[in-house]
Amino acid sequence: MAEEGKKRGGGAISPSFLEYIEQYVSQSKAYGENVKLVCPVQVQKLKNKKLKNQRRVLVVGNHRIYTFQKSRLAGKKCTNAIHLYDIVGISSTDARSLELTFRARKKKYAEPRVQIRSSGVPQIIQAMLESIRDISVGFSEFAAVRQDIAEASRLPLEPREPGPGHGILEQYMAYSNYHKVKPSRELHRFIQDKNMLTGSSDLNLSDCPGIEPKSTISLDMTPFFAAVHHNTFFRSLVIEDVSRKEVIPMLAKVVRHNRTLTKLALTGLGSSNSWWLVGDQLCNNEYDMIQVIDFSNNSLGTKAVLTLGRAIQHFSHGLKVLNLSNCSISSKGIIGLMNSFSRNYGVSLSLEVLNLSYNKMDDPASKALEDWLYRVREHSQLRELILAKAGLNITSVGKSLRALAHLERIVLDRNKVDQGAAQLVAVACEYSSTLRELSLARCGLCGEDSQTILRSLLTNSALSGLKINLAGNKFDDKDIQACTLTINRGLSQIHTIDLSNSRLKEKGFVALLRSISQAESSTLDTLILDNAYAGSGTSSAVEVAKWIASLLNSAPNFQALSMAGGYDLKLLQPFLEALQTAPHLLELNVSKNKMGDKGASYLANAMRMNTTLQFLNCDENQIGLNGWLSILAAFRKNKTIHRFTYPWFDFERIVDTLEAEHQLKLIEVMGDIQEAADLNVNADTGRLFVLEKRDAPTVYEAPTHTLPLCPVPEALLRHQEQAMLVDIKATDEDDIQDAARHGGSGDRFPAAASPSSSSSSFNEHNGYSEDDEPLPALPPR
Repeated sequence: MAEEGKKRGGGAISPSFLEYIEQYVSQSKAYGENVKLVCPVQVQKLKNKKLKNQRRVLVVGNHRIYTFQKSRLAGKKCTNAIHLYDIVGISSTDARSLELTFRARKKKYAEPRVQIRSSGVPQIIQAMLESIRDISVGFSEFAAVRQDIAEASRLPLEPREPGPGHGILEQYMAYSNYHKVKPSRELHRFIQDKNMLTGSSDLNLSDCPGIEPKSTISLDMTPFFAAVHHNTFFRSLVIEDVSRKEVIPMLAKVVRHNRTLTKLALTGLGSSNSWWLVGDQLCNNEYDMIQVIDFSNNSLGTKAVLTLGRAIQHFSHGLKVLNLSNCSISSKGIIGLMNSFSRNYGVSLSLEVLNLSYNKMDDPASKALEDWLYRVREHSQLRELILAKAGLNITSVGKSLRALAHLERIVLDRNKVDQGAAQLVAVACEYSSTLRELSLARCGLCGEDSQTILRSLLTNSALSGLKINLAGNKFDDKDIQACTLTINRGLSQIHTIDLSNSRLKEKGFVALLRSISQAESSTLDTLILDNAYAGSGTSSAVEVAKWIASLLNSAPNFQALSMAGGYDLKLLQPFLEALQTAPHLLELNVSKNKMGDKGASYLANAMRMNTTLQFLNCDENQIGLNGWLSILAAFRKNKTIHRFTYPWFDFERIVDTLEAEHQLKLIEVMGDIQEAADLNVNADTGRLFVLEKRDAPTVYEAPTHTLPLCPVPEALLRHQEQAMLVDIKATDEDDIQDAARHGGSGDRFPAAASPSSSSSSFNEHNGYSEDDEPLPALPPR
C-alpha cells in the first residue's frame, strides 16, 4: 500500500492481504472504484448488541466502503460492499469510535446502524468525507449525510475543486457504480464536448450517441438521470423525438429533486402511462425553478395534464412558456388546466407563451379558456397564443383577444372562422398596439371576411413588421383583388405574406403581384406563394413571370420568395431569366416544381449571373445527374450562395436507378455542391433566413434568473380564493386520486433495479438494500 493516493491506518496488514483487496476491488463490477484507505477495525451491528465485535479490514474507496475478513477456515473474503450514497449518517464521540447509519431498505424498517472501533477512526472519517464530498456536489440539505462528529475525530479535508459541470461526470460515474452499470464512453465524450468544453448549460440529449434504443451502444439512462437530480450546472433538459418510454419515470425523479433547471423540453417521446408522474413529482418539489415547459407531441392524456396543472398551481415562481401542442388532451383536461390557472394567478399572469394546438377544445373547453382570458385581460403578460386545429369556438375565445395588452402573436390555423369570428378577430387587430403575427391558415375564410380583418389590421398605425398568414383559404379573383387593395395601402406595415395553397387564377395572381410591386414605401420582406398558382397556358405564365420580375426589381426591401410547388417551366423559365439580374433577393425556394434537368439548366444560368442570392432550395424537382452537374458548374462561379438545402428527396429518388459507377458520381457531385456552398461563407450577411427556418419549431431559451410571481390585482385575488373553495371533484380530483391509488402516494414509483450482490449489506435482513434509490424524499409542499 505504498502507492501515492492510498492511505493506511490503525495497524499492520500483510502485503498478501493488501494485494487481495486491491485485486478484488479492481475486478469487481463497481465501475470506477479506487482504494483510498485501508484500516483494521472492529465492527458491531447495533441492531443486535448480543453479537460480539467482529474483526475486519475496512476499505474506503471513492464510491464505496468495503469490509474484508481473513480467517484460517474461511480464508480471505469481502463481507460487505456499501455505496457511499447509502450512508445517511456519520457520528463519532471520540477518536476511537465511529457510528454509521445506513438507508433503510423500506420505509417501515428502521435505519440500520453499525459501530466501528479503531485507532484510525479520524483517518476513516477523513477519507469517507472526502469521497462523499466529491460525488455529492450540489446535494441539498435534505440529501446530504447527517454529521455529528467530535473535534477529536476530525481531520482537515484535502481541498478539491468540483469537476466540470459542477461534478456531473463524477456523479455519473458514482451512480453507474451504484447501479452496477458500465459507464458509457459515448455519453461521457458527448457531455465533455458539448457542455464542458463550451460551458453550455443546455443539456440536449437528443443527438447523444446511444440515446436511441435497440442499438449495440444504447445507453442505460438510469445513472445519468440520477446524476442530474441534484446537479446545479444545467439550466435546461431537452430530449426530442426519442422513442424511449422508460425515461419518463426517470425524468419524473429529476423534477422531484432538481432546483436549478428552468427549462424542460420533452417532445416526441410517444405514448406512455407514466406521464402523470412528471406532474405528480413536480408538485412535490418545493424548490423547483422550471419556467419553460414543452411537452408537445406526446400522448399525455387527461390524467397527466391534471397532475401538471396541480403542480403549476403550487409554483412559487412565474411560468413563461407552456407548450402542450398535440398532447391528446381532452376537453376535461383543458378545463382542469384553466381551473389550475385560476387557483394561482401569480403564475398564470406571468405566462408569455401558451400553445394548446391540436387538442380537443369543444364549447365547454373554449368557454373555460375564454373565462380565464377575460379575467386576466390587461394584467396578463401573454405574448403568444397558439391554438391551431383545436376545434376551437373562436366566437367564444375571440371576445377576450382585444383586452390582452401584450399579445404579439395569434395563431388560429385550421379552426373555422365564420363572419362573427372574423369580426371579433378584426376588433382585436384594431385595438392592439403590440401584434406582430396573425395566422389564419385553412380557416375557411371568404374574401369579405379576410378583407374585414386586413382592413382593421392595416389601418392600425401602431402596428408594423406584420407577418400575415392566410394560406389555404380559397379566394376567387374578385376576393383577392379586393384584398390586394387593402394590402397595397398597408405594405409599409407588412413584413411577410403567406398565401400558400390559395390556388389563385391568373387575374388574381397578377393583381397581387402588381399591387405589391407598384406600392410606395413597401416594407415587404418575405412572400410565400407555395402551390398558390392555379393558372394555365403560356400567355398566363409569361404575364405572371413578368410581374414577378417587376417585383424582384422594384421592391428594395423584398428579400425572400418561396414558390414551392405548382409552377411549371412555362412560368419558371422567364422567372429564372429575370432572377439573373435581381438586385435584392437573398432567399429563394423553388422546390417541388418537377423542373427536371432542363429547369436545372435555367436555374444554373441564373446562379452564374446573380450576385445577391444567399439561400437556395431546389429539392424535389426530379433533377437527374446531368442537372446536378449543371448546378455544380454554376457553383464554381457563384460566390454568394452559402446556404443550400441538401436535395435528399431527389438524391434518394434517383440513386437506386443508376448503375454503380454513376451512383458514385452522383455522391461525388452532391458532396462538391455542398463544399462549394460552404466555401461561400464569407458572403454571409448575418441574416436569419426566414425560408430555411420557416418550418422549424420555435426554440425558447432557458431563463437564467428566477421569474417572480406577478402581482395579482385585488379582484383576481378574490376570485382565486373562491376558486380554491370550489368543489373540483368533477373536474380533476377523481383522476388525481385514481392516480394515487395506482402509485401516486407513498412509493410513487419503484426504484430502478440494479444487479444483486452477494455482499450487498451488513445483514440482508437489517433493512438495507442497494436496489433502493439513494435519494431521500424532499418534504412535500
